[in-house]
Amino acid sequence: MDPRVQTMNQPVSHGIESGRTEETARNLVRAIPLLDRWMQTTLTHTPDADISLRQLAVLQHIADDAATPGEIARALNVTPAVITGLIDRLERRGFVRRFDSQFDRRRVHLELTVSGDDARVQANATLAQRMDTQLGDLSDSDLATIDVAIKNLADALLVQPDD
Repeated sequence: MDPRVQTMNQPVSHGIESGRTEETARNLVRAIPLLDRWMQTTLTHTPDADISLRQLAVLQHIADDAATPGEIARALNVTPAVITGLIDRLERRGFVRRFDSQFDRRRVHLELTVSGDDARVQANATLAQRMDTQLGDLSDSDLATIDVAIKNLADALLVQPDD
């Protein structure tokens, strides 16, 4: 077989034999969409949560002081049009409020309403409770390992590569 031809069962090698790192990366690429789907399904099938995962992300960013739609769009890596649609829906539900900047009337700021913060807290609690149930059979050691790995992954993903 021509060594330049790649088949479905042969991973691409870029000349760097990283072994464990490569396997971990493949596992993450497989697991993250599953986790995303599980979280979305959990939220949409729970009457007391009743919020989409993207809506929850917007509410969380507003709570964390990302006060403009542009800041949220950049943080979530989506277009401003996507954020505008999400904010429109959240505003109709009474979860967020738009207001003009005191210093620049062209800028719009966002704030959570009490019901928006309640929805955010409830959705996070629902996800945490359901995840607790899913992970209930794991040992304390396994849970500690997962916790450290997730923290390390988050730290690694937050580092911006040099351009």
